Amino acid sequence: MNPPRNSRASKRRSEELTRQLGELDAEIENLRITRNILLTLAMPHPPSGSTAPTSRPPACRQILTALDGAGRPLRALGLCRPRDLPILPKNTEGIRSPN
Repeated sequence: MNPPRNSRASKRRSEELTRQLGELDAEIENLRITRNILLTLAMPHPPSGSTAPTSRPPACRQILTALDGAGRPLRALGLCRPRDLPILPKNTEGIRSPN
């Protein structure tokens, strides 16, 4: 016995929405990590016991200046432009990663 057409369509739609939800969850996690990294970089002094240098590298200063001047949240793509980087996956991923 074949399920009704409506049931198959509902199942396909449910699977598609589940896939989209998974993608959105992954993107939210990436944004959360990026936010935490940027907040850490923006600290005026390193946390006690940290071996982080007190002066920031030029790339970090460029990113912080871009974020400060934007007046809104930016994605990694939006941070490539102020650094004069081509909009390529390797550059956006490089901005997202903490290393």
